[in-house]
Amino acid sequence: MMQMLLARKLLGLMMGTMLLVGLFALLPATASAHSLNAQVANNAAKQSAACAPKGGARQCIAPTMKSLCPGKQWYDDTSHDGHAIGWTFTYGSRHCLTVTWDLSKNPASTLNGCTALIYVPAGHATAVANYTTKNGNNTSTLSQDEWGKNNVGEFIQIFGTGELGSDIQLTDQDTGNTGQGYHAAQIGWGTDQNYSLDLECP
Repeated sequence: MMQMLLARKLLGLMMGTMLLVGLFALLPATASAHSLNAQVANNAAKQSAACAPKGGARQCIAPTMKSLCPGKQWYDDTSHDGHAIGWTFTYGSRHCLTVTWDLSKNPASTLNGCTALIYVPAGHATAVANYTTKNGNNTSTLSQDEWGKNNVGEFIQIFGTGELGSDIQLTDQDTGNTGQGYHAAQIGWGTDQNYSLDLECP
């Protein structure tokens, strides 16, 4: 009888221990997910402000646009928050426009520690945009219509440390196979250097 009682107590202790271990195992995942969500939200809010250059540590870069087809391939406009932008339509599998942010003034050793944030305009930005770097080997896909809400454009990180090359490019071509055909959506980017590409380095 005493042995049965002890066995039951031991079983109860083991069950309680397993329950506690399970709860502790769940805690880090919950905490890290919460931290990640807070970090993303804070980062987006913080980056609604203009890029402010601080020497080599922070550079604000405007793009150049190159048309590869006849006729007008992109349009000048203004974001809902008043900043100069360019925009174009998606072109399906055809490639008629390249938007380039030149990072070549930075030594590769410096770029390895840099992160890149892109300004997504409020207005004329509804496409799934594919940003590439390192000669197209690194790609960052961004659903532009998820950002720039409430008529305010936002800077969103597209590349982290160790991911950058001599430039960042954006095209009107559906390189990510997202099903965006001819004129299916609009791709927007900032043309004012303070509202375009924010390069943050150590």
